[in-house]
Order: sequence, then C-alpha cells, then structure tokens
Amino acid sequence: MNGYEHPTRDTPTHAVYRMSWVAYANVIMTAIFLVAVSLGIGSWATRNAHQDR
Repeated sequence: MNGYEHPTRDTPTHAVYRMSWVAYANVIMTAIFLVAVSLGIGSWATRNAHQDR
C-alpha cells in the first residue's frame, strides 16, 4: 500500500473501506489541527493585547 494502487475487482472490500477511511481521517485531523492552531493564535494575540495595556 503506497497510495498509488487503485481498487480493482481483486481488491477486498475491507481494503477499499480502509483506504477511504484513512483519507477521511486525514481530512478530519487536518481540520482539527487548523482549528487548534487558530485558537492558539487567537489566545496568544489576546494575551499579548492584555499585556500591552
């Protein structure tokens, strides 16, 4: 499994399901990571703004 194989009639259903699940999980993890980064930047910016006063 190096990411270049395409599902064929020989590919078991569970293998196709696992490949699609991994791609789906990657999208979810990327979204969670982006949300966490934006929240971290937001809290850091507000903390700096409070220190400046």
